[in-house]
Amino acid sequence: MMKREDRTDERRVDLDVKAALEAIRQEDVPERLRKLAIRLQEKLDGER
Repeated sequence: MMKREDRTDERRVDLDVKAALEAIRQEDVPERLRKLAIRLQEKLDGER
C-alpha cells in the first residue's frame, strides 16, 4: 500500500512534468522537440 506522501510526491512530479511539457510546446523551440513534448504528453494522458 502506498503512503500518502508517496502519492503526493508522485502527483507533484507529474504536475511538474506536465508544466515543463506545456512550456516546451508554447516556447520557440525546434519542431523536433515540440513534437517530442506532444508525444510525451499524449502518453502521460493515456496512462491515466
